[in-house]
Amino acid sequence: LTVNAAGEVVVRAPRWVSQAAIEEFILAKQSWIKKHQAQRAQAAALTHQYRAGETFYWQGEPRVLQLEAAPRWAVTVTQHALWVRGPQPQRADLVKAQLVRFYQAEGLKVWAAQLPDLAAQAGESQAIQLIAAPATKRWGSCMGATRVIRLSARLLMAPPATQTYVLIHEICHLQHMHHGPKFWAKVGRLCPDYPAHNQALRQFDQHWAF
Repeated sequence: LTVNAAGEVVVRAPRWVSQAAIEEFILAKQSWIKKHQAQRAQAAALTHQYRAGETFYWQGEPRVLQLEAAPRWAVTVTQHALWVRGPQPQRADLVKAQLVRFYQAEGLKVWAAQLPDLAAQAGESQAIQLIAAPATKRWGSCMGATRVIRLSARLLMAPPATQTYVLIHEICHLQHMHHGPKFWAKVGRLCPDYPAHNQALRQFDQHWAF
């Protein structure tokens, strides 16, 4: 039993299962179905079209997207707006590409400034390569063998403290490539309120996205 992106209920059953049994099963799952249909509808409503007036997040705060024609592409952030200026601001694909690149570049500056101190606190003395990746589903990843940490550009949409938690999370993976008790003990030592940040990442996953 699944609910697809359009909110439609899809049931797969062996041929020997009767239609009546399938209908009874669906009826029993009405609460689950309604919950997931609501989630699908919310996700669809949050899908960006990259038009003026849409809301994007910057360091945990909402910004209204503003578009303006200009000879060259440029992205700037003001107190209330996220400005994208360029030759073809009506092109959603180009606006998205500019935003992603901007968040990558700005995110790398923020996280690179934090990395040395956080790595030292975690007892990491060897060099760590930090990469701000294009928009991905995962907030971050760590390759222990090569000591490479990747953080998603969209992480810059989260509040600064939550960004720091994700960086700490990935630094701790350099020693513990799992989510066992030792890993969480180390995370908890460096970021005692990590459960709240995990909850925020789940709760705002669809809001902090391109």
